[in-house]
Amino acid sequence: MARKKKVKRRRKIRQRKISKRFKVLLVVATITVGIVLFLAIDLDGDGLSNITELQYGASMFDSDTDGDGLSDGLEVNTYGTKLLVSDTDNDGLNDGAEVNTYGTEPLVKDSDNDGLDDGTEVLGNRQVFELTSSTWSDGGYSWTLEHKVWDGTRYWAYYSWQGDSWTWPYDRENVLMDNSFTYATSDPSSIDTDGDGLNDKREYEIGTNPRSKDTDNDGLDDIAEFTAYKTIPQFYDTDGDLLGDGEEINMYTTNPLNWDSDNDHLSDGIEAKGYDVDGDNKIDVDFPAYGANPLVKDIFVEIDRMPPGKTLGSYAKGKLVEVFAEHGIVLHLDQGELGGGSETRERVNIIYDNKDGPWNDLYDFSREYFTASRVGVFYWCLITTSELRLRSGEEVGGLNFGDRFTVAGTWTWDGGLGSAFMHELGHGLGLNCEDFDGIDSDKYSFSEYRSVMNYNNPSLTTYGGEFFNYSEGPPFNDWEHINFEWLWGRNYRI
Repeated sequence: MARKKKVKRRRKIRQRKISKRFKVLLVVATITVGIVLFLAIDLDGDGLSNITELQYGASMFDSDTDGDGLSDGLEVNTYGTKLLVSDTDNDGLNDGAEVNTYGTEPLVKDSDNDGLDDGTEVLGNRQVFELTSSTWSDGGYSWTLEHKVWDGTRYWAYYSWQGDSWTWPYDRENVLMDNSFTYATSDPSSIDTDGDGLNDKREYEIGTNPRSKDTDNDGLDDIAEFTAYKTIPQFYDTDGDLLGDGEEINMYTTNPLNWDSDNDHLSDGIEAKGYDVDGDNKIDVDFPAYGANPLVKDIFVEIDRMPPGKTLGSYAKGKLVEVFAEHGIVLHLDQGELGGGSETRERVNIIYDNKDGPWNDLYDFSREYFTASRVGVFYWCLITTSELRLRSGEEVGGLNFGDRFTVAGTWTWDGGLGSAFMHELGHGLGLNCEDFDGIDSDKYSFSEYRSVMNYNNPSLTTYGGEFFNYSEGPPFNDWEHINFEWLWGRNYRI
């Protein structure tokens, strides 16, 4: 009996052990199945199982691990983008924006293959136009303008422009009043956003607006300015002559790269539209009404007179106008016909070139009577009834100081007065003895050097004589050396 009891006890113990092992195995199996099921499910509903998210290092509890606007499942299964990087192609746009907003390729920096990263096209670029040089010479500014783009650490020059203008810096003609800005964006899915023929990359380099065919609104498309006319497509008036580039090309046929198309030192704009000296939008010098032409050299002379009022007669005026016209220059003489030219209140016995004291030299009269708005664009002459003397006391027939001169009213015949006028004007046009030793000299006979600048001309050597011309040939061609450098336009001061 004792033996049977022991056997039964051992069986019970064994059964208990088996039951305990089963329970352990059951728990393990249950946990394992639970883990498998947990890994197989998609806890955050992003389209990736939990085990897949673990494999990628993504979050099982966040459907968009990198916060780029694309669910983890779309990144893996549809677009092939990186789960842990918001901007897979490193173009400046996150993957969600590329897919959902801009329609660009999140795996390619430059979706339209135009040379610009998608982010650059969408976000724009900080850039400046910098004047790197400006030199005043011969009545105008020569300048270099650079277009620079910020590369993250510095401004880098992409393109430069060179030119000349009547004035610098531009004022109301410059449409870019602020030279530091983030410019207009372009379409990252189009090579040429505005369809103007300049691709977005080129517009980025030169600083034009890739969403506008005519950046400066001057009537010329950007591509025409950049390729055909070489004007600056960001500036309404490239040469600063007060005419827009489109006006010059389409209306006046003047040169948009030359502020003075006819080289008479009167800017194209003031010849075509008149001169607003003080910027109040009112014309102070009405050049069109005076007969100016931006394609023909014009010379304007205001002529004042000392009492009792000797003036150039119709004969002298006619001869002067005629001889200049023969050489392609229109001479405009204003003795009252153009609203200027008056009689002075003062009359003195002697006028000097330059002498201390009141009302005894040319400067006194020019400061008082040369119409202020015309200074720098007109020449000025005073016909006196007095003697003219140098400071040394030597008597002369005329005095010249560049754009202003005087002729002695002691000439008793119109032809002589007109010849003297032409001589002194010649000095204002750059004809001086420093260039040729026959000027203001009797070194050459009149037959050798036929010029009113020669002291041997008939108006000086013969009573009643006259001569109206500058030399047209050897030994010195006066007409070929005429220049207008004394006219400095708006930059001139009395």
